[in-house]
Amino acid sequence: MKRNIRGPLLLIVVAAGFVVLLGSREILSFIAEWLFFREVRFEQVFLKTLAVNVGTGVAFGVTTFLMLFINLRIAASRHFPNAGIDQLRNTIPALQRIDLDRILRWAGIIVAGFGTMVAFTVGVLKGQETLLFLLQLLNALSAALDGF
Repeated sequence: MKRNIRGPLLLIVVAAGFVVLLGSREILSFIAEWLFFREVRFEQVFLKTLAVNVGTGVAFGVTTFLMLFINLRIAASRHFPNAGIDQLRNTIPALQRIDLDRILRWAGIIVAGFGTMVAFTVGVLKGQETLLFLLQLLNALSAALDGF
């Protein structure tokens, strides 16, 4: 039996084109910065900055995923007996076959995944500013604690 892979393949190509189109400005900026730092022989500075930005993005992404996923799992584990959906399920037989717990589990994973992508992007693009803010905050806290 022959499977039609045209549909999923087209979807993957369109999604990849969309990602490339949205990220083309950042890709071109990245290439220009790399060429500049290579020309002035400061590749190590560029690589260190890149590592800091990616590390901040990963930290933001992992933290956001854990917070959203755990929160949504806790929310999905609660049962509200007087909720309107239970009344609908009792009156409409087709709704009784739908496993809402399974849908909520997958919805939690999808929402946490999108939140992770957004947080990773923000962390990568604003990594240096974020670390400078945290350093200023730590300096202010240490100065305040020195007064005690």
